[in-house]
Amino acid sequence: MSRRTLGRQKLKEAHLEWLASVRQHALALVMQPLRVGSTARLHGKAVGREAGQAAGSGDRQGGEGPGGPGSAGDAVDLATIEAALGGDRWRYAARAYDARRFRSLMKWNGLLTDDDLERDALIPEYAVAVWQQDAIAVYHRPVAAVGGPLGTAHELPLPEGGWEADRRLRRLARTAVRAVYALGLDVGLVRLALSPRGRPAVRGVDPFPASPAGLAGKYAAALLTQGAAAIAAPRRVSTNVVVLGLDVEFVLTTPRGELVPADRFLPRSGPAGHDAAVVEGRVVQALAELRPAPSGEPRELLANLQRAMRLAAARIPEPALEWRAGSSPAAGVFTGGHIHLSGVPLTNELLRTLDNYLALPLSLLEDAPARARRPAFGWLGNARRKAHGGFEYRTPASWLATPEVARGVIALAKLIASDHALLRERPLDAPEMQLAYYQADKAKLRQALPAWRRDIVRCPAYRRYESELEPFIELLESGWSWDEVADIRPAWGIVASLSQANLPHASLAAD
Repeated sequence: MSRRTLGRQKLKEAHLEWLASVRQHALALVMQPLRVGSTARLHGKAVGREAGQAAGSGDRQGGEGPGGPGSAGDAVDLATIEAALGGDRWRYAARAYDARRFRSLMKWNGLLTDDDLERDALIPEYAVAVWQQDAIAVYHRPVAAVGGPLGTAHELPLPEGGWEADRRLRRLARTAVRAVYALGLDVGLVRLALSPRGRPAVRGVDPFPASPAGLAGKYAAALLTQGAAAIAAPRRVSTNVVVLGLDVEFVLTTPRGELVPADRFLPRSGPAGHDAAVVEGRVVQALAELRPAPSGEPRELLANLQRAMRLAAARIPEPALEWRAGSSPAAGVFTGGHIHLSGVPLTNELLRTLDNYLALPLSLLEDAPARARRPAFGWLGNARRKAHGGFEYRTPASWLATPEVARGVIALAKLIASDHALLRERPLDAPEMQLAYYQADKAKLRQALPAWRRDIVRCPAYRRYESELEPFIELLESGWSWDEVADIRPAWGIVASLSQANLPHASLAAD
């Protein structure tokens, strides 16, 4: 179906037809609770059963049974489904049918496409059904050829720990979720094939998937779970509920910029540790990583971060080494400023709010190397669920340049998590703004700043964190950007302690 024949009205009709099918299956799940095997294992719990219970709770409260007020049927009405699906996001489905636009969006977001596959090669093909940030089913065709699939698709069983527990499924699922998000959608069946080096390449996305058989039922179970959560969720999350954590990276270099692996000084675990990076094709324990104790209060979290920095300084007694942060503070090495959030559910809409109200303004402060990191690690919507029950937002580069920047980022993350329902601007939905983000076109991105500031200062949480946010806003409006090759220690008042030089490394690793 070409874009020319699939106009806006056709898209809406296809969307409503797909919704009707999902709604029919959702009603069946509510009226006759079913345990959908692969979906139930997605997070190690019976999603279908819990969805049925959550959606059917009105029966126990209203006592009128199916069809009456407060019944299970009320919980799966079309408005609820539309809300769970992000409203009118179906209008972006045209991008999946426009081959040129599709390839551009995939490329900007760091994804491979058919263009990266070997011509006339017979290769395995997969199809991944995506709902928001989850893969709810994975299908496999034994052999596929460029230009069309061969063989019959069969569903792959999901392991007990979900797709994250299997390396192959994890790579396929993460790629599929990225592809759907890059199109601006929440749902899609993503066709994937493995490139010569084993990376999944995106061959296409069906935004209104009607097959394989049974897929609508899987979407219905996922929808019921999120729909029930959406109904129960307050419009504004209490600032007391949201807890933030961090893992922020920097590198150690000589004054000439030569990389010094952080594992020479820092243990693997703890508030000041090391992490791996791929440098020139080799895995090197190159990154220093600060992991302060989490907190629901931005000021306390910043104090915890400063304590972690002082601990790192005590463990790195070489005063000649420089601490550098940003996007790519050393050749071929990327550093991130990952933010952990709990107390708010991970949804595509929350990620879009973080992209538009945190990643976009922060990009205005970044140095020139930011362009290289974004499709590799800083793509829009980069998030992972974590064992603590929340998730990690991984899009931002390391923002350790100054305490003012760090203070502003932490407070802004807290405000967004608390008041995200009030933050509705989505400039990054526009392809030209996405391109500006990935090309580090600050002049274009700066056009979104007035609306961004207007919305931020209107939020209830702004008054609480105004002293942290105002200096950050002033930096944004001044046109200032950080210097990635500058040593960050002077800005933070960190002085290398020569007295720590004789501390045995083994004792540090035991902390």
